Amino acid sequence: TQMERLSLGLAYDADVHGWSAASFHTQLDGQGAALLVGVTEDGTVFGGYNPKGWLGYGEWRDAISAFLFVFDGEKPIKSAKIGGSGIAIIDETGQGPQWGPDGLKINLESRSARSRRTSGSWSRASFFPIP
Repeated sequence: TQMERLSLGLAYDADVHGWSAASFHTQLDGQGAALLVGVTEDGTVFGGYNPKGWLGYGEWRDAISAFLFVFDGEKPIKSAKIGGSGIAIIDETGQGPQWGPDGLKINLESRSARSRRTSGSWSRASFFPIP
């Protein structure tokens, strides 16, 4: 993808900025496209790409190029599209990030993530703005 050649900067680190939806939105609202990288308690690396960015207006937004991924060994594996492009990003005020109604939903306060395929706790969350 085009991101392989981009220099990424850190916009939000839950350990630094706080494990809360309010901190997430303070750091990321209006910053544009972003990549989430999370690490579960067992060390699995996962994440998602939001090409539109977050605004915190309580909208369900289309984003045909949004995707989720998980690292399988040394390389990332993109997940199949979930929820269709019309509701790819759910940007609710006071909530953590969510990709589609059946995709990845992150609750920062409880350090948990769930999707229709899996759920679990995680130990690290970072977001990188995409220039």
